This record gives sequence, structure tokens and C-alpha cells, in this order.
Amino acid sequence: MATMQSGAPAQKVIASTVAAAFTTIAIALLDNWNPTLNVRQFSGEIVVIITFFVGYMMPPSVSDQVTA
Repeated sequence: MATMQSGAPAQKVIASTVAAAFTTIAIALLDNWNPTLNVRQFSGEIVVIITFFVGYMMPPSVSDQVTA
């Protein structure tokens, strides 16, 4: 079974989690600032797209290598 070199979470996972948290906060602030935009209606989709994009674009760390 393949394992990571380190027990720490992968850099991509950390970046995606932080992006999801900031996106959720930004959507809440935007909704409070201008409720007529109705961004909460699409909040799930927005969070998923940004989380995927950040995780995809983040390069792996040296310690994120998988060992056999």
C-alpha cells in the first residue's frame, strides 16, 4: 500500500481547506453587504469550484511524495 513520506497533511489539502474557508466567509460577507446579489443561492457551487481550482493549481511539496 502506498503511503506519504510524512504524516502531515499534503500541501494541496491544506491550501484547498483554507480556500474553502475563505470562500465561505467571503460569500457570507458579500451576502450581508448586498443581499440582492443572491450569492448564497450558489454558495455550494462557488466553494466547490474555488476549492478544486486551488487544489489543482497548488504544486506538491517535497514531503508530499508517495512512497511504495
